[in-house]
Amino acid sequence: MWITSVPADAGRLRVLPDAAIDLVFAGGRLVVAGPDTTACLESLPAGRPVLGFQLRPGAVPTALAAPASAVRDQRVDVTDLWGHAGRDLAEAMVEAPRPALAADVLERFLMRRIAGRTPDRLPGAMAVRLGAGGPADLGSLGLGERQLRRRCIASFGYGPRTLARIARFQSTLDLLRNRPAMSLSAVAVAAGYADQAHLAHDVGTFSGLTPRALRSALIS
Repeated sequence: MWITSVPADAGRLRVLPDAAIDLVFAGGRLVVAGPDTTACLESLPAGRPVLGFQLRPGAVPTALAAPASAVRDQRVDVTDLWGHAGRDLAEAMVEAPRPALAADVLERFLMRRIAGRTPDRLPGAMAVRLGAGGPADLGSLGLGERQLRRRCIASFGYGPRTLARIARFQSTLDLLRNRPAMSLSAVAVAAGYADQAHLAHDVGTFSGLTPRALRSALIS
């Protein structure tokens, strides 16, 4: 769970794919955000608190009552997803006197939705395998390709190959942000790309920027 405030001069915020789904409460509206497959330019109310609640992938299908793919690359109002229950939730959050209390309302609501259900442990195992050895290592999970893809789409919103690309992109973001002196060719090697052109292609796909422009945006 996170709470932040958007600066008055922030303009539109570039939100990058991170293989996650958030519920975002801003300006009296609660929406389900993502999962994204490219950058999303968000317009959030400046100078007012923004509350976010990120779901663990294994809990997504139960918490949303829908697969993650149903909200891929979208911002969906909870009233469209959950009907009257979503409307009542949003109204209760609006009435909360402080953002932390609004967060409590949302957390209690989500806990009721998943009560008695066992989250799928596969997505967490997939994330570990991707971090250790990349997509080829997913075969060690002992599932057939079709079942692996089905459960990946339900929890992350896309298949294993796209998930692996976004995980590698997130590693690239860390390198661009934390190693500003590292050459782009070295970043490509460290992140697991075939070459710098491969890096530039994926950075362009997921951020809409060149690697140099993305680095400047991350460290500015």
